[in-house]
Amino acid sequence: KEAIKLYIDCLRIDKAFSPQPLILFKIASWLNESEKGKEAIFALNALIKGYPKDGLVPKAYYRAAQIYNERLKNGGQAKKILNGLIRKYPDHEITGFAKTYLKGL
Repeated sequence: KEAIKLYIDCLRIDKAFSPQPLILFKIASWLNESEKGKEAIFALNALIKGYPKDGLVPKAYYRAAQIYNERLKNGGQAKKILNGLIRKYPDHEITGFAKTYLKGL
């Protein structure tokens, strides 16, 4: 809870605030667990846009799709994200999970 509060306070001060990718990924997970799906998506988007070549980006896409589907009840957006993930990262370890998840939507 403290990390989430600190992150939100930092964003209020500087909208461009962007911690390191792993920290953003963890914050997104904590936000989602706190039922703050939209804020979790914001953190994942910050990771994807701020660090496009980072190895966590494919996992961030996958996590965003899960949040859209499970928390925000937007299966259409989840499908778009998963299809993009599969196209862009066909050989990444998360792609198999994305294909399986997509079949279940």
